[in-house]
Amino acid sequence: MRARFAAAKWYPANFAGWDALGDAVRSKRAGMPGGTRILADNFKIGAELGFALDDPRIAVLPHPLNTHHGRAPQLGVWDLLVEERAQLDGRPVLLVVGASEVRYRDLLAHYHALCDRLGPLPPPTGVNIDHGRQRFLLFALPAQREQGPCTTPAMAYVDMPKPGARVGRDFEVTGWAFKDGVGLARVEITLDDQVVGVADYGQADPGIAA
Repeated sequence: MRARFAAAKWYPANFAGWDALGDAVRSKRAGMPGGTRILADNFKIGAELGFALDDPRIAVLPHPLNTHHGRAPQLGVWDLLVEERAQLDGRPVLLVVGASEVRYRDLLAHYHALCDRLGPLPPPTGVNIDHGRQRFLLFALPAQREQGPCTTPAMAYVDMPKPGARVGRDFEVTGWAFKDGVGLARVEITLDDQVVGVADYGQADPGIAA
């Protein structure tokens, strides 16, 4: 039922997906070097992973949610707020980002802020809950900051079909996509996590480029 109402305003976002995220983080960290530090991009992720992994020392980045909910001073008192990479003692980092916690129009700026603080972002492991209503990204960062231009996760938007539209067996999909830093090789169209087509990517769209 929760998945069915993923697009509804009463979807219980604060109570959905934490077990799946905990399992994904546990699995991802198992494949990383010993001593890898978990870094959450907001206080909610840090707190929930603390419960899931029985670890009260998960570090947290500055984030508007921390300030909005009054948690920033608390994180500072607990010495869990990470302002810069140097505070992580030169250890590998598993960065956990709540992509659905930021308004989509602000998401690219959020990724750029992460780049400024931590360096270019490698390809993430995505954790999608309830058709992506809750979306988390896991980035395995090396011990030393990588150099180079800001590389962000790919971003995309489907213009057609519109949400809630009824379509036939064959239908057209249009939209836009880009990836800062390295660009895209192709755009795959998926339905229920299965690739059903490859988009004609690269048509001119000056508005999106601007």
